[in-house]
Amino acid sequence: MYVTLFYSFCRILFVLFHYSTFDEINLINFLGGIRFDVSVIIYTNILIIIGHSIPGGFKYRNTYQKILKLVFFLTNSIFLATNFIDFVYFEFTGRRSTFDLITAKGMETEIMGLIPSYVSQYWYVALSFLVFITFFWKFIPNFKSQKNQITAVKSMYSILGFVLVLGLSLVMGRGGIQEKPLSRIDAVNYSNIHTNVIVLNTPFCIMKTLKDKEKLAVLSHFENDALQEIYTPLKHYNIGKVMTKKKHRYYHCGKFWG
Repeated sequence: MYVTLFYSFCRILFVLFHYSTFDEINLINFLGGIRFDVSVIIYTNILIIIGHSIPGGFKYRNTYQKILKLVFFLTNSIFLATNFIDFVYFEFTGRRSTFDLITAKGMETEIMGLIPSYVSQYWYVALSFLVFITFFWKFIPNFKSQKNQITAVKSMYSILGFVLVLGLSLVMGRGGIQEKPLSRIDAVNYSNIHTNVIVLNTPFCIMKTLKDKEKLAVLSHFENDALQEIYTPLKHYNIGKVMTKKKHRYYHCGKFWG
């Protein structure tokens, strides 16, 4: 798969940026990571997959294919960019970024302002990403128009192919036919606890934490007025009253002095 190669290249770059952090790196880390790459690629490109496999002669038009190509490029560029963000962000968190990178308290409004700061401070990462997506766009396979006559038999094969593609996409997206879909914890099957970030990719971690955000309920056991009567941290002093210095006495040799 075309996109898988670029995800694997992102993994190589991630290791190079943090090579001294890992005590053990092996081929299994990279081979196992492909499984996580394919999973997130399927989910993030499901509209593209449907657009290419849906029955109908309209999908062979050049304009339609150009639109699909542009959507394909923009969609994958956004998700691949999160891998590049972790080239730097990993230094502060020690893990792959999740959805709370965006939804954390205060980040909802600040993240757009942080992007220019990130680009200016880590310009070499931003430049690497620009080169990366330039190659990504350049090597996207171009569609060749077909003007073959669509018959009833071809339509039937097209429908069957569409169903088959969706079925395979579902299996690949969930990571296989195992009972539970692929999750972040499954990375330990291809690494130890210190190198599981190599196996994982940032888009996968973001996708798997979309529903993890929980807002704490605001509890109110007392009305504000009632609470003030029970306890208040505010102290009021009579500023106009003259302060008098108290005379201290101490006991020594059987007598009070002072």
